[in-house]
Amino acid sequence: MHTPINYLKNALSAYPSRLEVEKSLLNLWEKYFNISNNFVKNFYLREIFQDQKKIGFINSFLNSLETNSYYQNNEKNNEYFFIEALSALKIWSCTLKSLRRTFPLIPSAFDFVIFDEASQVDLPSAAPALYRAKNAIVVGDPNQLSHIASITLDMEKGIAKSFGLLLEKELYPQKIRYCDISLYKSAENSLITPPILLSNHYRSEDQIISICNKVFYGSKLKIKTNLDYSNYPTSLKKGLHWIDCKGEAIKFPTGSRVNYIEAKLVKETFIDILRKIADTSLEVGIVTPYSKQQDTIYDLITNDVSSGILEKHNVEVLTAHKFQGSEKDIMIFSLVLASKGNGNSDRWYNIYPQILNVALSRAKYLLYIIGDKEYCRQREGYLKKLIDEYDELKKQEKIEEYYFHKKFDTIYEKLLFQTLAESEVEKFGYKLLPKVVVKRYTLDLALIGNKKINIECDGFQHEIIRGLPIIEDVERDEFLRNEGWIVKRFYNYEIINDIGGVVNIILDVVKN
Repeated sequence: MHTPINYLKNALSAYPSRLEVEKSLLNLWEKYFNISNNFVKNFYLREIFQDQKKIGFINSFLNSLETNSYYQNNEKNNEYFFIEALSALKIWSCTLKSLRRTFPLIPSAFDFVIFDEASQVDLPSAAPALYRAKNAIVVGDPNQLSHIASITLDMEKGIAKSFGLLLEKELYPQKIRYCDISLYKSAENSLITPPILLSNHYRSEDQIISICNKVFYGSKLKIKTNLDYSNYPTSLKKGLHWIDCKGEAIKFPTGSRVNYIEAKLVKETFIDILRKIADTSLEVGIVTPYSKQQDTIYDLITNDVSSGILEKHNVEVLTAHKFQGSEKDIMIFSLVLASKGNGNSDRWYNIYPQILNVALSRAKYLLYIIGDKEYCRQREGYLKKLIDEYDELKKQEKIEEYYFHKKFDTIYEKLLFQTLAESEVEKFGYKLLPKVVVKRYTLDLALIGNKKINIECDGFQHEIIRGLPIIEDVERDEFLRNEGWIVKRFYNYEIINDIGGVVNIILDVVKN
């Protein structure tokens, strides 16, 4: 019998595994690379340079990179070929590990070197790239995890002492310490002005990033997330949720910890999520600070869930260090620590709060925190901040769907509010409210009834040119429409010149 369900099952059974898809993608990437390479060599260089000899030098350098024969060639020739290549190909990218195999050791060869994820880079690893450039642009997040040092701080202090560096208080430890000073931190400590904050955030659902914003970023981030929920199951929660767990934190001689009761609750939560996302390709991650908890959770879920299902949803169970730089649609964060047990110290969360920030900020749509709420309330550091902000977030949800400030920002808002109130718009079953707060945005005016209508009173700062709104307003309006709002904008000169016409437009929306 050929029902739609059977057809779908047959189609899915013939669908290749994730491994096969990734293999196909890798093949496509190789083809793309080869085509791009041929384009550069056979067309781009010919268009820029008419000198065949110069083109030959550049191709010689590119060929040496492709065949890994850089060190087999004459060093002087390589330097010359590289300078020729740099005159044509202005932007290069590579990892710090591949730098030595890619570029000759020429000082100030590049005008700029840009370091991404600089909070994970130690100074010795950065030195070869810094040597090859005149200027450095250092991009990173000090609230993310730093590099893992291969020596202890005591060992480093001993080395520094033997070279007399401990006497140089300006230099050591603020600027050049290896163990716990990243390239980002070293650069920040060298500045005479504050670093530039890249404040726009685009990954996570409002509640998820809001708590990170308050706990770690002093509410300086601007939330610009605009997620697509078209394939997100309606049976599955969104945002941030905390599942309380009164477990027992057990400390191992290695320092790692495990909470078996919490691990079982993580597995149950994970299984419930899998049931609800069975018809989707949403990806799931489980993060925890401790490797022992990671191993325990991994064993529990792999015993109950087939490898095919885990592969379909690209499930990963990792520590916070290994999850840095990644993201998942849905995340479960296992805190591990609890009031009971010999491993209940939250010292590491306070020494390295970046662990907490990374764990909290990997999810796009949904984040479950699983841990002992009361234990967190009794702390003095970041765990207490976390539970306090979470409680406040959930308290706001329960008070009202909408809450508002009483003050008007401008006389135009007040005028339009008063005129709408006099028009008896509320007789159509609508509540007229000023300064309604909807998640990340405060609305000038709102009419709430059968429809949700946002009315904005805009000054000249809301236009790039006459009639063309600024990008922030476009993004804001799109977000509100996705939340079910109708957005109507009126410029202040329209309100002053034709208040009756403005009110009639709003009434038409209400009636129709």
